[in-house]
Amino acid sequence: MAEEAPFERWQLEAAKHCAPLFIQDAFLSGGHDATTRNASATFVWFENRYFACTCRHAVELVQKRREVGSEPFATLMLAFNRTFNPLTFITAEGLIDLVQVVPPGSEHYLDLAIADVTALWPTISAEAQYQPIDMDPDKWREPRWARAEMLAAAGWPETEKRNATVNGEPRLIGTITLIVANKSSDIAKDQRIVLMRSTLDEPHNWFFSGISGGPMYVIQEDRIIPVAITFEGWPQTEGDHHEELTDRDIMVRGLTLTPDNFKSWLIRAGLRQA
Repeated sequence: MAEEAPFERWQLEAAKHCAPLFIQDAFLSGGHDATTRNASATFVWFENRYFACTCRHAVELVQKRREVGSEPFATLMLAFNRTFNPLTFITAEGLIDLVQVVPPGSEHYLDLAIADVTALWPTISAEAQYQPIDMDPDKWREPRWARAEMLAAAGWPETEKRNATVNGEPRLIGTITLIVANKSSDIAKDQRIVLMRSTLDEPHNWFFSGISGGPMYVIQEDRIIPVAITFEGWPQTEGDHHEELTDRDIMVRGLTLTPDNFKSWLIRAGLRQA
């Protein structure tokens, strides 16, 4: 296991890369509290623009709420203290979403979506001093793929939110979680998926619904190096059943993050010219 001091440092670094992304009404109908569902968003810098990556299934949940009519203005929203930034424009013609699903290429399904948040970045960075993962090919810190042993995934679990009162005002307090586990198989920049998995001695009682969209890292030389965008964590909620996993297991899967992959994702999402 990692020593306490570096673990805390890694958690602080991951918190600069990743924010909770709430699934709620653009006008805050229904409120904003511990019952508000969330995914995670990973910030990336590429070709002089800022992007927020998340999971496709969060977008699909928003779309489902709109279709059934329960929340016609449902959106994905970044929220910092009292500042709310819906990733949707409301126009006379209807809603325009900033978050674009990345269509699959040869894959049957790709659980990924991306928003260009360059216009929002001054607010985002001022509120919480977020720092994007730099995917500039000239500055990319490439992992030593063949030497990878331990991996980490960061995100905002839905179960780790609580309602609080700060200076007499209601606030929603969330906690970023850093999950450390063994790599499950060899990883490489030409492989689509990064998989981490560990079996503990006892049930761990952690649930990872909400971490999808967060960053994954390789732990090397006492540092965390970005390696993927999470799209699945298990167990998601209490009572989850899996044919191969038990309540002592942790499993996280992510899509391999490289400059070439990110460029391809932007093109496929219509956020960059080919």
